This record gives sequence, structure tokens and C-alpha cells, in this order.
Amino acid sequence: MPALPPGPHGASAVRLLALAFLRNRLVPLQELASRYGDVAFFTVRGHPFALLNHPDYVRDVLVTRHRLFHKGVGLERARVLLGNGLLTSEDAHHQRQRRLLQPAFHRDRVAGYAATMVEFADRYVSQWRAGETRNLSEEMAKLTLAIAGKTLFDTDVEDRADAIGSAVTQALSAFDIALMPYGERIVNWPIPQARRFRRAKARLDEIVYQMIADRRAAARAATRLPEPGPAGAGDAEAVEPPNSARPGPPNAVHTKK
Repeated sequence: MPALPPGPHGASAVRLLALAFLRNRLVPLQELASRYGDVAFFTVRGHPFALLNHPDYVRDVLVTRHRLFHKGVGLERARVLLGNGLLTSEDAHHQRQRRLLQPAFHRDRVAGYAATMVEFADRYVSQWRAGETRNLSEEMAKLTLAIAGKTLFDTDVEDRADAIGSAVTQALSAFDIALMPYGERIVNWPIPQARRFRRAKARLDEIVYQMIADRRAAARAATRLPEPGPAGAGDAEAVEPPNSARPGPPNAVHTKK
């Protein structure tokens, strides 16, 4: 068996590391790198973890040999909320989704987003008044959502920002149950936290699929295409309803790494 990299050993050392991580996620990682070097290894409840603190090693994992690595349990369980989109998918399916979205992140396209970002930022700031108290986190979340909707999908989501924000907040507040053992089953149990999660997910599905339908309707109107007939199994333009077997809306604005 090959030798493992250095790192903290013993239940007490790992417990102290976990407690420090809950208080401040950056400091304990910095201390690990300072004490053990560019690669540190430790286990938590039998699960192995490795900290890489050199850009060459990070590139090796994320770029050079990314096919050898899969996402952690957090993103695996996130599929119950996000579906099998770009953020959560793996292997060939992820590569296909990434290629579909790649043109939106071409350097020329990204450079062109700057004007939209400035326009939206100016519009939001112009609504602020001296002496007001505003929740900066909420304001920036709305601004980010509006910019992403316009630049990536050419869609106006500002009128849906409050509904999206509320549903996301509710879903995330109940998402802990999905991270528990057998979480994919627990989210369907008749308990209050699971019910809140399902209601929030259904609301997000409703909003996203309506955005997809609106976008396709606008495209048909612009090209004067006839309205499609009933969606069949081979109809690539069919908008699947939120309660279909497909798990959740496509989380296309996220990236894998």
C-alpha cells in the first residue's frame, strides 16, 4: 500500500479541525497547508480527505485528469433539487452539457457582457435613496440573477427575482435533510421540513419551465414558425412539466469546477 501524505491523525486532532472549520473555513485550511505542506491527508468518520495547496496539483485534478475524479456527496445529493444539470452531472453527460453552453463563455461573448452588467448595475443603484436601509446580500443576489438571465439566456427575470429568491431560500433552508443518510428518500417523507423542500422545489420548477416556454414562444414568433402539435416522445422541443420523470430543471448557469 503506498504511503499516504502527512496530516492530522487521531480522533481528537480531527475533531478540533472540524470545529475550527465550522467557525472559519479558511483558517484551518491555511494551518494545514502551513504545517503539512502542499498535500495534506486526513479522515473524518472513515471518509478520506486530501487538501491540495499547489496550483499544479489543483490543475491536475480539475483539468489534466479531471475524468478520474467525481464530485463529492454534497453535489451528488444536490441532484434532488438541481436535477442532473451542468453543476451536478458527470462524465459524458457533463461533457455534452458543457459543450452546449461553451459558446456563451467565449472570451468575445464574455467581454460583451460588460455593457449589460454596467447597465443593470446603474439601474439598480439609481433606485437607492440616501438614508435608506437595504439588505445588500439580497440586492446583489437580485442583480446577479438579472444579469445572468439577460447575458446567458436573453431573458428578463427581474419580475421573477423575488419569487425565485424566496423559493431558493426555502429550499436551501430545508436542504440539510437531503445530505443525511438516505436523504433522497427522506425528502419524500411526510414531515414538515421535507414538505417545505418539496414546495420550494415545485415553485422553482414552475418558474424555470415557464421561462423555457416563454423563450421558445418568443423564438417561434420571431421566426413565424407554426405552433407545435402535442409533444411526442421524439419531440426535442417539448417542455417537460415539473412533475415529469426528469429530475428537476437544468442548472445550466453553473460550471463544474
